[in-house]
Amino acid sequence: MQTKLKAGTEAKDAYLTVAETAKKLGINLCDYIADRISKKFNMPCLADLIFDNFTPQIEYHSVISIHSNFMLTQNKDRFFATCHLPLPGL
Repeated sequence: MQTKLKAGTEAKDAYLTVAETAKKLGINLCDYIADRISKKFNMPCLADLIFDNFTPQIEYHSVISIHSNFMLTQNKDRFFATCHLPLPGL
């Protein structure tokens, strides 16, 4: 699908972004657009749904050993070695 004007391209891109986001969130696109056009706002906005469904990807590490400036940690399947050197002048 092509557009003749820049405004048409921007409108198409915006529509496709909303469509993909709604699909990923399990929202019916037609219902969402109808809710916005009618200004009933019975459905939460997509930004709120994205925020509510966001779960940060945090890795937790278990400290295995600490020796002077060296620390060995482990998460579920990997080991990490960290060396902490003092900064000169601090």
